[in-house]
Amino acid sequence: MDLADRPIDLTGCWAKWQEKSFDPLVRTNMDTGEPKVRRRFTKTVRSAKVQVNYTKDDYYLFLEWFDNCRQGVLPTKMVEPSGVESVWRFATVPQYDWIDPKVVAVTVNIEQLPAWQ
Repeated sequence: MDLADRPIDLTGCWAKWQEKSFDPLVRTNMDTGEPKVRRRFTKTVRSAKVQVNYTKDDYYLFLEWFDNCRQGVLPTKMVEPSGVESVWRFATVPQYDWIDPKVVAVTVNIEQLPAWQ
């Protein structure tokens, strides 16, 4: 598996982490009888909305990291709240909120596929 490199000076940690699992079921209403239910995944697909505040210099390192990941195509290593480093990928483009001229808040959705767990 190809992994994108994270700049050495970025830890890959997130200050805020809100995680949820994908619903693996697809429900189809039928013309007659019970709805059909099937699973899309056999293992859990994890999704998280994460945020961190960066200095201006680290903001440019983050942009480099995101570009190294081909804007979400390639997975990369990130650090979970438990301190474990695991493989995730950017699922959305980041949102950048400048708090002041020296600090920017970066918010983005990430996902982890079962094969990476």
